[in-house]
Amino acid sequence: MLVTRIAPTPSGHLHVGNAVNALLTAWLARDHGGRLLLRIDDFDTGRARAAYLADVFATLAWLGITPDDGPADPSDFHARWSMARRTGEFRTAAERLRLAHPDDVFTCRCSRRSLVDGACGAGCRERALPLVPGTTVLRLHVPPGVVVPVRAAVPEAPTTLPVPAGDHVLWRRDDLPAYQLGSVLADEALGVTAIVRGVDLLASSALQLHLAALLPAPRFQQVDLRHHALLTGPNGDKLSKSAGAQAHPMLRTPELRARVEGWAQSLGAPVGIPPPP
Repeated sequence: MLVTRIAPTPSGHLHVGNAVNALLTAWLARDHGGRLLLRIDDFDTGRARAAYLADVFATLAWLGITPDDGPADPSDFHARWSMARRTGEFRTAAERLRLAHPDDVFTCRCSRRSLVDGACGAGCRERALPLVPGTTVLRLHVPPGVVVPVRAAVPEAPTTLPVPAGDHVLWRRDDLPAYQLGSVLADEALGVTAIVRGVDLLASSALQLHLAALLPAPRFQQVDLRHHALLTGPNGDKLSKSAGAQAHPMLRTPELRARVEGWAQSLGAPVGIPPPP
């Protein structure tokens, strides 16, 4: 059975691009008679806000999306579903990964700004530094030229993806799991078999597939990945939190709902996601 998920982060209000992706994900589950899960990613506990969490549930209700599993409301989320409750589990997985792959996973003192082309240039890989909150991070080294196989959802989809080279953070300086590690582990635990994403996350998908092979996370390695085109703003830039698209809640009107459905239909067709009849 196909299992997919909607995975918002409660660090900003959802924008119309998020709404389009949520509809596409729900339509994929319905088209395959599958299960739709809600996974709210509060890995970054410092940026999570109650108003943003409430916005997730309000937006899904406005879209008419009822997940088959996951938190029913903010109280249920905090009681049973918060990723913050699983920090110890994620830490254990990160430590096992470091022990299993000492040549690829290493502790690093360097800040993001001090990296050279995304890689540590200070020799931290050879130093066997301790992982100390506030001082060091855990990184995954990816050399140039690494390619991962991808399960092609549609004939036009790529069957391989290049993994971005560099030293990627797995465990953060503030003693929290980085998104890439937490996301793969969460999807593996949920039994997710299909993910709908924007094409801006192709590099992220490649890195996650590479990470899944190392963990290992065998179910994630076989996931059906569908990358749809992006919904852009008036200036042609993608709608994103960093661009301020999530500074204010959407005006959840029937008119906007109709436009979101239209956008989802146009973006879903090329990746084999038809609207419901």
